[in-house]
Amino acid sequence: MNEHDPSITDKAEPKRKAVIYVRVSSLKQKSDGDGLRSQERACRDYAGYRGLRPIKVFSDTMTGSVASRPGMDEMLSFLRKHRRENMAVVIDDISRLARDYIAHMSLRRDIREAGGELLSPSIEFSDDPTAQFPEKLRALVVEEERINNAKRAASRMRARMQSGYWPLREPNGYKFEKGGGGVGGKDLVREEPAATILAQALERFASGDLASQMEVKRFLDRHSGFPKNRYGEVHKQKIKKLLSNPLYAGYICYPDWDIPLTKAHHEPLISFATHEKVLERLSGRALSIPVRKTINEDFPLRSFICCADCGVPYKASFSKGRSKRYGYYVCQTKTCDESYGKSVRKEKLEEDFEALLKSVRPSQAIVRVATRLFKAAWDKSIQDFDARRSAALDAAKSIEKQIEKLVDRILESSQPRMIAVYEKEMDRLEKQRMRQLDDAESFSRKNAGSEPSFDQAYRTAMTFLANPCILWRSGRIEHQRMVLKLTFADRLQYCRKSGYRTANTSLPFKVLGQLQSDGSSLVPRRGLEPPRIAPHGPEPCASTSSATWALSEGGLIGLLRAEVNAKFQ
Repeated sequence: MNEHDPSITDKAEPKRKAVIYVRVSSLKQKSDGDGLRSQERACRDYAGYRGLRPIKVFSDTMTGSVASRPGMDEMLSFLRKHRRENMAVVIDDISRLARDYIAHMSLRRDIREAGGELLSPSIEFSDDPTAQFPEKLRALVVEEERINNAKRAASRMRARMQSGYWPLREPNGYKFEKGGGGVGGKDLVREEPAATILAQALERFASGDLASQMEVKRFLDRHSGFPKNRYGEVHKQKIKKLLSNPLYAGYICYPDWDIPLTKAHHEPLISFATHEKVLERLSGRALSIPVRKTINEDFPLRSFICCADCGVPYKASFSKGRSKRYGYYVCQTKTCDESYGKSVRKEKLEEDFEALLKSVRPSQAIVRVATRLFKAAWDKSIQDFDARRSAALDAAKSIEKQIEKLVDRILESSQPRMIAVYEKEMDRLEKQRMRQLDDAESFSRKNAGSEPSFDQAYRTAMTFLANPCILWRSGRIEHQRMVLKLTFADRLQYCRKSGYRTANTSLPFKVLGQLQSDGSSLVPRRGLEPPRIAPHGPEPCASTSSATWALSEGGLIGLLRAEVNAKFQ
């Protein structure tokens, strides 16, 4: 045996170390296409062919148009720590490194400066400027492919959006589900419980029950079923986007792609009319009383009861006694000469308020009359579904003709100012047309059977109108604040000596109060005619001068129905 045979070695030569970098652009490519694992297998096969030993794999799931990525940054940091080992960096294809020419050249420099050598089975990398021409040409081709792919994807998404399908990221309350014409055959469907929670928030903001965006935020924060950020809350800047998003009303609007308000195919969370109320409230100042964080169950009347001398809301606090705390409402307006620094006992002010609340309660006879009127109006509205649907469709057609005339005027006009005026009017008419179509859909025969029963729709409202003290005595601060907003139109003024000033009650209580105390006499149970047998039993008394007005559509029906529907449903 030749001891100097070069084929015989006492110890095998160690292989050169290498790291592998893989990247896909989206989570779908990661899961459906098995993109990361297939790239890794190709890189390991190439590393074995070159006699390299892979020791670590770095990956990213994001676009290749930018150079700064979590996985790439981690790999560069690792290379710097092991600079002396002269590691190889293996990628499957040049497009996996970057899909932007500037980003590609920047990463090439960073890898070289970190002590790494870039290798790939699909292209040969070189540090010689002359030999780099094929690489640079390929990098430019990859960038052009990315730009064209983005244009094609945007064109397809714009076409789907024009057809009424939302192709972008799903909003809160919805998720994508296969089976339609949306993204890759997917439609937006409700995602519970977030959809129901958000629908409640939108409805309550539209009706004024939630008076501000901060109240909407606190409402969503309280519900664990609604998505939160990492701090466990809904960011306040997101609230306005949720409130103003037409997707929740079943419409798509995307000005970046010149997509006007378009009817969508997914199920809406709210009606278009509710959406318009929300936008109207966002553009104006809320008339309801905002709920502050400082309001608690100890002082439910704080910020609502004002000093009768200066008109500024009372402050509230506790004073420590020897054995317990004593609550007080106090005027802290320095310019108030009569009441500054003077307080009212919490028990006294709240007892007087409850007495005031009892005084606005209508009699049981009036409540029964109002209930019967509501029932008659309810039955008639259910029977008139077809007529109301036809009327809404006719109104939509009439508006469409007005829009066509405006289009002709725009084509004939050459003045930019007049064209802008016509376009603004067209936008207004288009919203009216959509509102009529939305009403027609809600009045369709298929929805008639899904309407809630009279008891479901009016039980809470009539119970509240009959005795608001029941809700007030529940002890829950949200119920007590609701009583304040629904019973009184303005803040109440309280005088330390004489008590509450005359209250300005809300419309339902005003109407019922007028029926009850308009100075007219009551019809006796036996009636004005000679006695006859009543086939349905005795009827409760009602004011004679108010009977005709109450039964008319412009009277109690017209006023009370609108107010109850808006506030209590």
